[in-house]
Amino acid sequence: TASKRYFEDVPMDHWAAVQINGLTEMNIISLPDKDKLFRPADKLTEAEAVKILVCVLGYGEYANMSGGYPNGYAQVASLLDFTYKGSTKNITQYQAIIMLYDTLNSYLYKKSAAGAGYINYEESDETLLSKYFDIYAAEGMVTQSEGVALYGNAKTGKTFEQTSKIVMLGEDEYTTEINLYDYLGRMVKVYYVQENEDDTPHIVFKEKKKKKDEILE
Repeated sequence: TASKRYFEDVPMDHWAAVQINGLTEMNIISLPDKDKLFRPADKLTEAEAVKILVCVLGYGEYANMSGGYPNGYAQVASLLDFTYKGSTKNITQYQAIIMLYDTLNSYLYKKSAAGAGYINYEESDETLLSKYFDIYAAEGMVTQSEGVALYGNAKTGKTFEQTSKIVMLGEDEYTTEINLYDYLGRMVKVYYVQENEDDTPHIVFKEKKKKKDEILE
């Protein structure tokens, strides 16, 4: 929750006051300009959205030292492989969803060194999904699903139902409720949860791709 009001056109009883003021305190939204207006009715531009998301990931300081807004933030967005064309037009709902997806999959900022006029950084091994939701991503070829294996004998469970839930990506074993039989021999990207190190990772989502999945010839 925010401790105080920052913008004259965002009263404390505004439906988004807590979020707007809170993000301002976190330096994700810039401090008020001279007229102290947030203009909450204005539409968000793609460049403004990129600035917010780059700051959410912790790269704001680096972006400011790389040229500031908007070019420095666009540069960082490019390094993070954001789906971003550098437009200053109003962002569409479709673009917003794609950019949020990119943000969830991007690695968080980890400062390695800093000094007068420079910052060295490296990616951490955490994404927003892993840090806050314990969800991890993996890519590989489906080599077993629904009890059928491409190479050698299929791994089995105690029952047929358990066996059907075993999925192999390369040599890595997972469980899932998702039927990946049609993807045998194809490269896929999945998201999984794993509560304990000794637990078998459990796939909860398979990424859908526009391009045809790579197929084993």
